[in-house]
Amino acid sequence: MMPYGGPQLSQNEIAIIRKWIDDGAPGPDSNAPLPPVKAPKHWAYAKPVRPALPEVKDAAWCRNPIDRFILARLEKQGLKPAPEASKNTLLRRVYLDLTGLPPSPQELSAFLADQSPEAYEKVVDRLLASSHYGERWALVAGSGPLCR
Repeated sequence: MMPYGGPQLSQNEIAIIRKWIDDGAPGPDSNAPLPPVKAPKHWAYAKPVRPALPEVKDAAWCRNPIDRFILARLEKQGLKPAPEASKNTLLRRVYLDLTGLPPSPQELSAFLADQSPEAYEKVVDRLLASSHYGERWALVAGSGPLCR
C-alpha cells in the first residue's frame, strides 16, 4: 500500500500513475520527450482591450472617457461629484502642491486676469520650471525612509 503509513491514494491518482508507467515513466534524466505543457500566458504579453464605457446618469458632467468611469463609481456608491473648484482654489492648490508655498496676491491677480483657456497650464509650467519646485521635492524626497 502506498504511501506507506499515509492515506491511501484515490482511484484517480492511481490511474495517473498507471498512465505515467504505461507511457514509459519518463523522468528528468530520460531522453524520452515529455508531453507538451501549455504554459499560461503572462498578463504582460496579453493584448490590452479597451473596456466599454459605463453608462452614467449625468453624462454632461464627463469631459473625457475616464470621467465616465469615475462618475459610474460615484453613482454606484450613491455619491455626486464635488462642484468644480474656483480659480482661487485651483491656484492655491497647485502652488501648495508644487512649491509648498501659497501664491502671492500679485500672482493670484495675474491668474484671475488671464482668461485664456491655457491659463492654468501656463501656471503649472511656470511652477514646474521654478527653483521652488525643486526645493520642495528635494525636501519631500529627503524625508523618506530611504534617506534615514
